[in-house]
Amino acid sequence: MAIASPVFRMADNMVGGRLAAIIVGYHNDGHPAEHISRLLWAEHGVDVSGQTLRRWLPMLLAEVA
Repeated sequence: MAIASPVFRMADNMVGGRLAAIIVGYHNDGHPAEHISRLLWAEHGVDVSGQTLRRWLPMLLAEVA
């Protein structure tokens, strides 16, 4: 995992270690960061801002590539 922030680790734990895959999946479906933020809250109870997601996405996408 390229992201070592406490917020990422906490959120990843909340979704059983699948946070990166969930975020990348939403991104690949065409959702912008602000919408991904709302989806994470609605579907998983994870509260992460769109701004934070914009910082994380390049690192997560680099892991997948």
